[in-house]
Amino acid sequence: MSGSRELENDPASGCFGCGPANASGLRLAFVEDGGAVRCEHVVGAGQTGWPGRFHGGLLFTMLLETAYWTVIGAADRIGAAGAMSFDLRSLPRVGEHIEATGRVLSSSAAGWEVEAVACGAGGRALATLRSPWRPVTAEEAERLGFTPSMRDHVPPG
Repeated sequence: MSGSRELENDPASGCFGCGPANASGLRLAFVEDGGAVRCEHVVGAGQTGWPGRFHGGLLFTMLLETAYWTVIGAADRIGAAGAMSFDLRSLPRVGEHIEATGRVLSSSAAGWEVEAVACGAGGRALATLRSPWRPVTAEEAERLGFTPSMRDHVPPG
């Protein structure tokens, strides 16, 4: 992809969704390209809910992480999500490749409206997550124990 950039994560992050250091997590990695943020995942045998199908909660996690990283990619800020809508259409099978794409639909001084969409084989729509995000404050970052790499995306208070 021309013009794409990898969004850098802290190698020591233990986050279940995106943490490179979490051996049992999804370990999602994100790329920003032309205003969209993307990640890919192949459903593993240990990630099922219904027999042979990706667990719906893990698909939600994938889209939540995509929305989170979309705010970082678009605004170089960490955001906190508001009320979310999650439209689940289909659960992918074990071994299926999933691509999630996040976009900022609108932005203002108060934050961002973000949509993240997951597609499976052949571009089949799997799920959509939409939510508002607001900037995290320096005080919140301190209280929540943000790491130095996370604080890089929070303006000083």
